[in-house]
Amino acid sequence: MNRDDRIRAFSLRCDGMTWEEIGQVMHYDGQSVAKDLRSVLEKRPRIPDVRSPAVRDYLVRECSGSLPELAARMGVSPYRLRRVLVYGDQPTQHMRVKLLAVTNLTEEEAFPERSSQHV
Repeated sequence: MNRDDRIRAFSLRCDGMTWEEIGQVMHYDGQSVAKDLRSVLEKRPRIPDVRSPAVRDYLVRECSGSLPELAARMGVSPYRLRRVLVYGDQPTQHMRVKLLAVTNLTEEEAFPERSSQHV
């Protein structure tokens, strides 16, 4: 099943249809539909290894662990954000300001390794 099929199947299930009825409507075996949707529900998203515990907590709490979602909220490139938060690349001033504004973290919380280097 693709994403759109899963969304439709979840919707039909919420409307009270049985797995067999959903399977008939969507031309799948009802047990296959149930198994596929259960596997989707059991998958836990992988949280990126963000260097800052405070940023990681924000990601989990506010963005379901999604760096691309945080990047969208900040209006920056997900690739660049990953390079900064996971691999330790130097952030631009724009990215630094946006991250602090969106997360309401302090400089020390968001970039702990950089703060300790300036001491």
